[in-house]
Amino acid sequence: MSWSRITTPARAARARSRCPSAGSKGRRSAPASRSTAPADVKRPENRIAEAQITEAGTTTSLAQLQGEHTAWPEPAELKAARAVETEHNLGDLVLKVFLDGITGPLAEAIRQRKVLTTAEVTKDNYDVRVGMNREGDKLVLEHKDGRIIRELDPRKPEADKAKMVCEALFGAWKWLFVSQLRNDDPQSLIQVEFRLVPIEVELNPETKKVRKIIRERTDVKPEGNRLVLHEGDCVVPWVRNVSERRPAHITILDLASNGTIAPRYPKPWTGDDTKFERSEEWCSLGINYVFQATLPRGAASDTDVFKAIGTREEADFSSLLYQPADRWGGDKLKEGVRRMRGGRHHALARLIGLAKLGEDPDPLAGQPPLRERKRSVEVVTAEVTDWSTAEFVLEVRKRTP
Repeated sequence: MSWSRITTPARAARARSRCPSAGSKGRRSAPASRSTAPADVKRPENRIAEAQITEAGTTTSLAQLQGEHTAWPEPAELKAARAVETEHNLGDLVLKVFLDGITGPLAEAIRQRKVLTTAEVTKDNYDVRVGMNREGDKLVLEHKDGRIIRELDPRKPEADKAKMVCEALFGAWKWLFVSQLRNDDPQSLIQVEFRLVPIEVELNPETKKVRKIIRERTDVKPEGNRLVLHEGDCVVPWVRNVSERRPAHITILDLASNGTIAPRYPKPWTGDDTKFERSEEWCSLGINYVFQATLPRGAASDTDVFKAIGTREEADFSSLLYQPADRWGGDKLKEGVRRMRGGRHHALARLIGLAKLGEDPDPLAGQPPLRERKRSVEVVTAEVTDWSTAEFVLEVRKRTP
């Protein structure tokens, strides 16, 4: 949460605003008594002014009143009103890339990507470093905390190397973007809550799939919105729509530590309904959404961030998904598409693979490849009263004897 300062010629007034970056719009609504519900600022008769936030800091933001100067409210009236952020510009986030000894075509290819920046990025302020490993035999992309995004043979052709590096950096940017996509403004018309519940299950001895949920575990409790489990434990997502007198559509994304952004609810092709009526009761997503906590090979622990997004209308968040290539499932996906050659669903599988990987997973000889979408940063205006988010962190640890 931040505090915004709405500037007028006579004086400044302070008001609440949820604004992580410049470009938001705030509206002042008429004062309401404590016994009445907050005025709906989407209705023009409830607004007395609009302001554009031009500078955002960690604790304060500077905003400029919009419209004709003669139509501005008096400072005293403005001070008595409440401010609500109603729109926010998304898409201005860039990934800071430190080129550690990298020059030539690869460096130029990185600089051409609008979602990436190398300007004034040093070893002290980067998000991702691109450079050689300590042994000098691998080109590595690594996060500030040391997590490896990708390793490449530096002897690869320059064009192939540039494509692979830029694609991996794009995935890192997308992960950063989705992780910071947040709206927990209490004035939003949509309010959703989300948690992961540890459970005991009965498995099918042949398929090893969950046959039945036995009970909720009482020996493991979350701390706030964080849950710590051991490898092999099972959880099921629970959601709750606490919006005021209206349904909400809920989508859940899984942001894994390896850079993957995967759908957790609904699962693709299931047709499961995302609409949840307003209720004080928590709703389990059921046996089809139980999943087992796992660890990457050789890892002692791992952390995933789950993000629930609630919207007034049904929304498609497939463009937010990302599945890195090679060791994180891309090769497996490509092989699966290749095995479908000649079948009725091969073309559809290619399209879905293209959306996930950013490249045609099975280009056919003699046929033009599927068109890859050109990516760029675009400012998208989102009405903050129409959506909200909730997060839950799952940490998985290796089970000790």
